[in-house]
Amino acid sequence: QLAGAPLPASALESLVLPARLPGYTPALLDELTAAGEVTWTGCGPLGGTDGWLAVAPADVADLLLPEPEPDTVTTPLHRAVLAALGLPDLDEPPVGGGALFFRELADRTARTLLDTGEQAPADDTVVAAVWDLVWAGLLTNDTLAPLRARLSGGGRSAPAHRTRRTPGRGR
Repeated sequence: QLAGAPLPASALESLVLPARLPGYTPALLDELTAAGEVTWTGCGPLGGTDGWLAVAPADVADLLLPEPEPDTVTTPLHRAVLAALGLPDLDEPPVGGGALFFRELADRTARTLLDTGEQAPADDTVVAAVWDLVWAGLLTNDTLAPLRARLSGGGRSAPAHRTRRTPGRGR
């Protein structure tokens, strides 16, 4: 029932899915996303490291997930990251590339920028650009592991939703 509905990323696995699926564990969703059964996309940033996120079954994702927002990412760095991934023009199909580990992505992005007379970006700047592209709906991953890492404190500010620890019971 939630397929395609934008939800705060920080609430998806801490509040929404556990409330709807008894016995939910992150491994269940990772299994579905890694197998290509379920896909996810960003739907806009929220404060701090959080953002809007939508998930949907892969076979109907094109019908349920919102369209990407390419107009929100127009800097040379954003374009260089997309080019490094084989997406130099968002109106045409990818010309190669696809998934890359971060180091290769950062190096390709730096080469692209240096070739155009720009400065090579620092790694944290590339990370910020990648997350801009994720929240714009232009990049995703085959699991939610990078998103979990970001929400668990990998960034400078806390996500909007955190799970609360249950206080110990007194005697």
